[in-house]
Parts: sequence; structure tokens; C-alpha cells
Amino acid sequence: MSVDYYSMTQDIIARVASLVHTGLGYDVVYPNQPAPRQEDALWIRASVQIGETIQASIGINPIYRTTGILFLQLFDNLEKGEKELLEGATAISALFRGVSVGMTLYRSPSVAIIGRDRNWWQVNVTCPFQHDTYKD
Repeated sequence: MSVDYYSMTQDIIARVASLVHTGLGYDVVYPNQPAPRQEDALWIRASVQIGETIQASIGINPIYRTTGILFLQLFDNLEKGEKELLEGATAISALFRGVSVGMTLYRSPSVAIIGRDRNWWQVNVTCPFQHDTYKD
């Protein structure tokens, strides 16, 4: 079976929708969507960066392993400070840290305070992952 990059990224984005939007109640903007217009509520931009695919095993049915990073960019009004952003980043990190879902393993997320981005204050959560595909 070849690696289906679209399905892989959609599965990851669906997990974000389930856990972060529905579970934590944050507004989430998905790939290729505009930012929300309101400037009073914390919101999150989710995206997936696909990395390298390697052959991780040999034999009749080898495993192909694709690595990548799930990016969650948290934005809030400039005048509100970092507290809610860092609390959100902490909650999101806990949802993905060391979790295996189907053929995707999420590694340990990192949090970075980015600072000002136009009218927003930004904190990023980056979560490395690996996704395995078995050859038929």
C-alpha cells in the first residue's frame, strides 16, 4: 500500500477537531481557511507538515514510516496576556503527548511563545508524529 498523504493529514486534523474544538471548546481554523474576524476570543490555526518517508522494516510486508509535525498556533488579543494561551497549550500538549491512534504515534509536543503577530499574541504547540503504512 502506498502512503496516502491526504488521508493521513485528514485523520490528524479530525483528531484536532474532536479533541481541541469539540473537547476543549476552542475555535479552530483548518488549512487554507481565513482567520476569524473577532479579536476577543482565543483561536487556533491547525496545520500538518509532512516530513520524510522511510522504509522502516524489510521483508514480505515492509513498513513505511512517514514523520511530520502537527502545528497548532494559538492566538489571543494583545492586551489579554499569555495566561489563557499557555493554559491552552498545556491542555493541548497533554491530549497528544505519547498517544497512539491507529497507525499514528504522536511524540512529545513543544510549546513556544512567539509573541506579537499583527493584532494577536501567539503561542505555538508543535507535536512531532510518525505514521506507519504497511505494504500489501
